Amino acid sequence: MDQIEQACRESIDCYRDLLEVYARIREKVASGAGVAAQDAVIEQMAELMRRVQAADIRIQEQSPGGFGGRSEMPLFTEWRELLGRAREENRRMQRHLHAAMAVIQEDRRRLKQGKQALSGYRSGQDRRGRKIDHFSA
Repeated sequence: MDQIEQACRESIDCYRDLLEVYARIREKVASGAGVAAQDAVIEQMAELMRRVQAADIRIQEQSPGGFGGRSEMPLFTEWRELLGRAREENRRMQRHLHAAMAVIQEDRRRLKQGKQALSGYRSGQDRRGRKIDHFSA
């Protein structure tokens, strides 16, 4: 096996793992898992993306003039298919995350409004215990 095939196999393995991580992220978000659980899976995704990028760079470096006759090999066909699936899944995740961020921003805005409304009910410092202080003197 030459270097480009080895890099391609490594990239394929990473893309498969990445697609599994995407599925776990969807499960965590759908189940309402805590931020810590989501962060752990997201960190795993980031590491896989770094590995995929390194393998893909090696593939490009090994084939500066293109893939030539190799482009029809099953290994390269599988690599291109997984690359496309990962790209599409990434787009879906981005759309989902943008929607989730909009919901969070709206929640923050409402909480801020509620906090401002509650602050209107506070009594001033000078009014606390005034009657007690008046009678104890």
